[in-house]
Amino acid sequence: MEVQNIKSDKFWDDFVNNIWQKEYAVLDAYVQPDIITHEDAYQMLLNGLNTFTRKRHASKASLKLFIDGTPVTPAEIDAMGIIPKISDGNYTNFIERLQPLLKGRELCTVLDRAELLPHVRAEVYGLLKNVFSRLGYIAPESFAFFFFGEYTSTPFGAHIHDCEKECDATFITSLRGEKTIWVWPEGYEEDNPEVNGMRDMEAYSKDAAILIAHPGQMIYFPSYQLHIGESKVKDSFNLFVAVKPARDCTSAFFNFIEKQLECFPAGEYQEKYRILSLLRDRYEQTVKHLKQKERDNSRLQFDPDNMQKNAESIPEHITDAAKLLANYIPQDFLDLMAVKFWVSVLSSYGLASEVIEIEEAPLMKNQSIQLLKNHSLLWGKSTNHIVVGCAGTTFDYNKHHEDLVKPIVELINTGNVISIESMTNQFADLRIQDEIMHLLNRLNHIGVLKLTV
Repeated sequence: MEVQNIKSDKFWDDFVNNIWQKEYAVLDAYVQPDIITHEDAYQMLLNGLNTFTRKRHASKASLKLFIDGTPVTPAEIDAMGIIPKISDGNYTNFIERLQPLLKGRELCTVLDRAELLPHVRAEVYGLLKNVFSRLGYIAPESFAFFFFGEYTSTPFGAHIHDCEKECDATFITSLRGEKTIWVWPEGYEEDNPEVNGMRDMEAYSKDAAILIAHPGQMIYFPSYQLHIGESKVKDSFNLFVAVKPARDCTSAFFNFIEKQLECFPAGEYQEKYRILSLLRDRYEQTVKHLKQKERDNSRLQFDPDNMQKNAESIPEHITDAAKLLANYIPQDFLDLMAVKFWVSVLSSYGLASEVIEIEEAPLMKNQSIQLLKNHSLLWGKSTNHIVVGCAGTTFDYNKHHEDLVKPIVELINTGNVISIESMTNQFADLRIQDEIMHLLNRLNHIGVLKLTV
């Protein structure tokens, strides 16, 4: 049975009333095809190739290639010469170059937990903002991934997602080519265990709902239901946004601390690994502790109409998570991590996907800046620091910078075009002007500013 396109307003009303819609749907997409071009998608794919070699820390991003549903190993990629190249320019040219090698076989490429171009990330924020603003709570560790190319059925077969470890809901936006998803009723795989991982589901198709999205449309389905996909266009690509309701935030908070520690200077490695070891030891105890509580009562509530007010008050569930480590890790460090985590979650609407950082020349005072849409700067305070956050990235300053940070954040958040020179000239102290330039350059580096001269 094919599921017809429904009115977005009705879907979102049902979504909120049910606290996560239980029904699948096809509806108008938040991310339109002209926003993420063919070249944009290919640039993110190429970035996925370099993730592990150019980062100081290990990224969760991964790139996988499948030929006729069979995974291709790195050695086979090299031997067959099927690695994407910058000179291809886009996925269409990449596929065309490979046709003599593929000999009619399907090539599907999956970029999991993708790092996003700044404007792509801004579009994903728009979707997450809509979801969580309606629900009244926010969840960390949502992520994005892409499927490229042609496949008769999902390379890894019919499957469900582990809602505790992955996500509870998936939004799939068709950006190029038609996307089809078959979804079976909840518990179908328990009654028919042979279907797990099966690629040819034709014999079971009569029991499935069929969701078809054309460019500009979005598919939604609960991730705990058995599903499998199809894409018949060789150079198609689709954006997936995986969202988790986050019944608790402790594991996400621990993951955040680990990531922060990975950036410690080399001379601090010994202390870094000591803390990491303690985190892992405490994590198992924490999981057991959480399972004994009503986890639905530990959501991170927020007021979508007053994001700055939210940032100034750390939710009790985060401070409780910090207390689990208080006997092992210095309190001032935990205080700072709690603020950075909360400001990071709020300023990104829970999106954990990292941004592809922009290599830009330092800003000049004769330029003007404007904050991009769907973004805002937030600040929060710990015992000794004030933390500024935007797009999930945080910058911390000594607390004596508070009188500087607040007015600058407020000014940038107007969304107006602002002269850098007029901004810095408000302060006679050259050191303060340098601090402002430093903040603006960091914001530009993560791609949240539009520049004019």
